[in-house]
Amino acid sequence: MFSRFEYPEKMQILRDDGSEVNLQKVLPPHIYSMSQGQALKLAAFVCRKYQNSTTWTLKYDDKEFVLENQNCQQN
Repeated sequence: MFSRFEYPEKMQILRDDGSEVNLQKVLPPHIYSMSQGQALKLAAFVCRKYQNSTTWTLKYDDKEFVLENQNCQQN
């Protein structure tokens, strides 16, 4: 059985000013699961697409990953 992925509880993508990216605007409406690796790829996509922040922070479960805007790679 599949369960619907709950974006706000499971992960957040934050700009350097602390504001959160609205994931419902960048993800398709029917996401059923997302691994940590997929979440990192999504954060890199957001970093490349929006480029309005010098750093991006992905919060996934209890972990944090920082991406630099220059190369959108994990710091």
